[in-house]
Amino acid sequence: MEGNAEETIMTKVCRILIPLLIAMISATLVTTIVSSPKLQEPSLSYLEDSQKQVMKLAGAAVGASTAITVMPGDTATPVAQKLADLSGYFVIILAALYLEKYLFMVMANIGFRFLIPIACVLFAVGQVKWKHALRSAATKLLVLTLSLYLAVPCSTYIAGMVMTESEASIDETIEQAQKASGELKATAEKSRDSDGTLIEKVFNAVSGGVSKVAHEFEDILSSFLNSIAVLLITSCAIPIIVLVVLVLILKSMFNIPVSIPALPYRQGKEGED
Repeated sequence: MEGNAEETIMTKVCRILIPLLIAMISATLVTTIVSSPKLQEPSLSYLEDSQKQVMKLAGAAVGASTAITVMPGDTATPVAQKLADLSGYFVIILAALYLEKYLFMVMANIGFRFLIPIACVLFAVGQVKWKHALRSAATKLLVLTLSLYLAVPCSTYIAGMVMTESEASIDETIEQAQKASGELKATAEKSRDSDGTLIEKVFNAVSGGVSKVAHEFEDILSSFLNSIAVLLITSCAIPIIVLVVLVLILKSMFNIPVSIPALPYRQGKEGED
């Protein structure tokens, strides 16, 4: 009996000391490792490259919208307005990229220096009192911290594979928009008389007609929409999906029950039975 009592005490002491040791290691060694530039560089480099690409795309869209305004008449005005409206999507994509970047940097430091040690301390205290509540809180905090940290490198890796297939198309859209905008502005300059007034007949003769130019920019608008769709998937959808999957995986690893609401028809059948 005395041997069993001593074993129980030693086991409880180990369950208290081991989480505290893990807390110290996380706050010192692990934080240094996960915060190192070498480990962070791949994800941060991808996010910074994506930000530059989005800004180039936004600049090309604004340039195309501005260039269309030099055309005579209102034929291409709707296209110019739609190109200008794309700026809202670029702001959303940029905000998502900056959020991922700062989340990754913050969680690498605060997550392993403070949150995980706090979770370990809660677990250690939970061996003495308020066992269920503290252990549950510690496990949930640990799952949340690991999920938020791992979500960015995992999502950037997956997004990088997707962008490999679409990057050439996005670059082509930027080049096409910049080229068409430059040509349109040059044509408008050639079509002005001595006092700077745009002569519509000359413009139509040089450019091949307003409708032809408008159709060209409609194709460019379609390319922009395709590029935005890809960027929304890689910058917004994939990170959210990865975060949800990580939370579910970590919950199952730490034995946290995942509640799934019963479907109405199942409830009806159970009531009948």
